[in-house]
Amino acid sequence: MRITVKLKLGLAFAAVIALSTATAAIGISSLGSLNTTIDDLLAGPVQRVKLVNLVFTDLIAISRAERSVLASPTPEMAKHYDDEIVDGRKVLRSHMDQLDAIASGVGKQKLAVFKTTWEKYVPLQDKFRDLVTRDKAQAAELSYGTLKGIVDDGKAELGEITDINNQAMTQAQDGARSE
Repeated sequence: MRITVKLKLGLAFAAVIALSTATAAIGISSLGSLNTTIDDLLAGPVQRVKLVNLVFTDLIAISRAERSVLASPTPEMAKHYDDEIVDGRKVLRSHMDQLDAIASGVGKQKLAVFKTTWEKYVPLQDKFRDLVTRDKAQAAELSYGTLKGIVDDGKAELGEITDINNQAMTQAQDGARSE
């Protein structure tokens, strides 16, 4: 049987259409998979990095409010900064609980270490808050000594959690690229 040019062209166009359809189907499937990977990335490592950064920022803000209480020229300003400390503690606790809810196994262990440090910090800061109204010199010694050391320890512990989460995010990104 002899194949005409018309039939050859028809078969060629049919092949091109079939290949285009197959390519489109593979592309759509890959996009769906990529979307799932990105959603997983945003729900996991990225959210954990965001929360640990918020806890870090909360800790710094509380520490700065503590120093501001010392430097306040009036009791009203000191009260304002003391209120910032109290509010900051609530916010930090909320962020820490949110982080604990989604942390990885290793992240939970590191967060437990930070929680221990935090539990040492709060009573000493309460002592500072009491002292600052009676003896600013002793309060300053506590703030710039023991409390600063505990905050530095907490920052280092949160830095370790950040490193863990950054590694997880990098692994998730590499996994997304390989798909």
